[in-house]
Amino acid sequence: MRQRLLTCAPLALLAVFYAFLATRIGVGVADGGPDETARLLVPKAMLLGDLLPSGYNPVTVMNWPEYPYSGNYSYAFYPQLLGAYVTAAFMFVARVFGAPPVWQLVAARLSSALWGVVGAYFVGRTVRECLGDARDGYLYGAVASLLVGFWPQYAFLSSYVNNDVVGTAGVAMLVCALVLGIRNGWNTRPCALLAVGIVVCALGYLNTYGFILAAIVTFVWTCVAQHEGDWRAAARPIGLAALACAACTFPFFGVNLVRYGDVIGSRVFEEQHLAWVAQGNEPLMRPYGESFWSLVLLDPFVSSTLQSFVGTFGYMFVTLPDAVRCFYWLVLLLGTGSFVGSSRLRRACGSPAWRVLVVSLLVGAAITVALHVWRTLNADYQAQGRYIIGILMPWCVLATLGIRRIFARSVVAPVLLAILYAAICVATFAYLMWHFAWPGIFVGSEQYLAMVIP
Repeated sequence: MRQRLLTCAPLALLAVFYAFLATRIGVGVADGGPDETARLLVPKAMLLGDLLPSGYNPVTVMNWPEYPYSGNYSYAFYPQLLGAYVTAAFMFVARVFGAPPVWQLVAARLSSALWGVVGAYFVGRTVRECLGDARDGYLYGAVASLLVGFWPQYAFLSSYVNNDVVGTAGVAMLVCALVLGIRNGWNTRPCALLAVGIVVCALGYLNTYGFILAAIVTFVWTCVAQHEGDWRAAARPIGLAALACAACTFPFFGVNLVRYGDVIGSRVFEEQHLAWVAQGNEPLMRPYGESFWSLVLLDPFVSSTLQSFVGTFGYMFVTLPDAVRCFYWLVLLLGTGSFVGSSRLRRACGSPAWRVLVVSLLVGAAITVALHVWRTLNADYQAQGRYIIGILMPWCVLATLGIRRIFARSVVAPVLLAILYAAICVATFAYLMWHFAWPGIFVGSEQYLAMVIP
C-alpha cells in the first residue's frame, strides 16, 4: 500500500494541478500557449471527418486576417500527428457528453495533462529501476516524478495543447525502457516499451529525434552484448521492435512523401509561410541571419533559452522571478553534481552497457540542442526552452539519484524538499495569475473558441 501511494499520489497531485492550469491559461499574448491555435486546427479537422488531414485543407490552415498570428501555418504538414489524435479523442468525448465549446477546449488541454503525467510516471519508474531493491526506491521515484512534474515550464506545457509535452513523454519512455533492458535483459516488456517510446517520439515531436537515435544505438549494442555477440539470437528482439516501430510510423511518413514530397514536413511548412509573405503580409518566421558564434556569444539567445527552459510563459511575455528560477536550477544542478561525484556513477562507467547508455543520452541531448540552434540560424529565431525540454527527463533522473546521495541518512529531508519544490511551483503560478490578471478561458474567449472548436 505504501508503494502504491508513493507511486500514485504524486501523479494524482500533478493531474489536479494541470487540470486547474488548463482552465486558467488564457488565449492571449500574455497568458496563452504558444502555437496552441494552430495545433488545435488539426484535431478540429479530424472531428469534422478528415481523419488524416492535409496541410492544404483550409480547416487546418491559419490564414485569418482577423488573427494577427496567422502566417499561413498548418501543422498538418508534419507527420507528427499523435498528439492531435489524442486531443481529438478527448474533444470527441466531451462533445458526446454535450460539453459546450469552452469545456471542449478544457478537454483538449487535458490531453496534454495526460502526456505530462505519463512523462512524470516514467521518470519516477526509471529512478526505481536504477535503485533496484533499495528500500527507498519508491520514495525517490516519487521525488523524481515531482521534480519533473512541478518544473514550471513542464507544468505549463502539460496544461495547453502542444506537441512538446508529447515528445517529453516519449523520451521518458525511452530512458525507462533502456534502463529496464540493461538491468533485466531485453525481454518482452522493455522491448515493447522501447517500441512505444520510439513511436511516441517519432509521431510526437521532431526535436526528440536525437533521443530516438540514442535509444536505437543503446538497444542494439546492449542486446547483442547480452547475447554474447550472437547476432542471430539478438535479431529476434531487435527485429520485432523494429517491425512494430515501422508499422506504426512509416505510413505517416509515406503519406507525407506522397502528398508533399517532404518526409519530415519542415520544408513545405516554410514554403507555405513564404507564400503568405508573398501575398504582402508581414513575415512571422525570421532566421537569425548571422554566424553561430554571434548567436551564442553576442546575442541573448542562450540566456533567454535557459530562462525559458525553467519558465517563460505566454508568447515569451511572462518570465519567472529570478529567485524562483535560481531555486529550480539550484536543485537540478546540486543533484547532478552530487551524482557525478558518486560511486554509483563510477561503477556504472565501469560497465560497458551503462557506459554506452550514458554516452548515448549525452549525444541525444546534444542533438536536441543542435536541432534547436540549427532552426534558429536557418529558419526561425526562437529562444524558447520548450524546444529542448526533452533533456529534462534524463536530467531529472540523474538529479534525483544525486539528491538521494545528499540525503543518504534522512528520510524526512527528501520529503520536505519535494513539498517545498511543489509548493513554490504552485505559489509561482498563483502569483502570475494575480499579477498579470490571467482571465482563464471562461472570460472573453468566444471569438477564439469559434475559430478552433468545430
